[in-house]
Amino acid sequence: MQQIKRILLLMPVIFLGMIGIACAQSGGKIVNWSSKVYDKGDGVYQIRLTGTVAQGYHTYTITDELSATEIFDDEYEGCEKVAPLYQISEPVEETDQFGDVIKCFYDEIVVAFDVKLTSATGKVKGSIFTNSCILGECKAEYWDY
Repeated sequence: MQQIKRILLLMPVIFLGMIGIACAQSGGKIVNWSSKVYDKGDGVYQIRLTGTVAQGYHTYTITDELSATEIFDDEYEGCEKVAPLYQISEPVEETDQFGDVIKCFYDEIVVAFDVKLTSATGKVKGSIFTNSCILGECKAEYWDY
């Protein structure tokens, strides 16, 4: 019986270790981002950012009060932002360990913003911030696009 109790107590540590190995294998990132541009017509382009979230982790919406996913230090050359950051994927609503209702993303988060060309070509760069958590342990991350 004592051995079973020890095993049960070690399970969260083993689980976190396995998640840590998985994150180390993906370059240590919890959210791995990619970007793609979609032509919406009339010189307007959607800049879509897709984040693959490590197994077991969740990350927050763009409207979360404490840990919002957001873009910053954005710069536009030959274009201008015409729509602020918006969510494409739908978040999950759940109750966290503190009893608060949160909206978050597991597995994948997809957000976008729109730009309009002001010259023949445009260039956009910036950073996206996410805060991802598992079992009450959180890590802030930044990705430059």
